[in-house]
Amino acid sequence: MKTKDHTLAALLSSDAPCDRYACPARKRCAAELLACNALLIYVETGRTHDPRDFAPPTREVFESIERPKAMSDRGANYKLLRLPADKSAWAWAEFMGAACPQP
Repeated sequence: MKTKDHTLAALLSSDAPCDRYACPARKRCAAELLACNALLIYVETGRTHDPRDFAPPTREVFESIERPKAMSDRGANYKLLRLPADKSAWAWAEFMGAACPQP
């Protein structure tokens, strides 16, 4: 079972998807303890994916990394976590807009 310690180590790792794909939410995730599905996959399997191919980071994903899972829960279904490009782009724009409110 992976723990929050693994997740925190991944957030600090230069091999994590956050750094490999220059994710604009990296600092916010580290400060607010958020995680996206790309980080979840990285922590659980060691494989990297572009975070912007998935929904934006949330505290729920960060918290879910510590819960034990059966293979049927998520293990074989990582491909189902990926969003279509248009939905992913819209969700990230909304997430980043919330981080930097316009005056």
